[in-house]
Amino acid sequence: MSYQLSAISYQLSAISSQLSALSSQLSALSYQLSALSYQLSALSSQLSAVFYLQSDRSGCYLGSKLSAIS
Repeated sequence: MSYQLSAISYQLSAISSQLSALSSQLSALSYQLSALSYQLSALSSQLSAVFYLQSDRSGCYLGSKLSAIS
């Protein structure tokens, strides 16, 4: 009986270690996704600035501004 309890305890400890490792991986993935989101936001801002410049050159600045607001 003591041997069975020891084996169960060992298995539970192994499962706990695996869950801890999985949690760390998910945390790292969350950080990477957050960084990617930030980069995409910066890219979106840059593209928006280019759109404003191009629209201003073609005389459609007001239209681009209204489009950006909506």
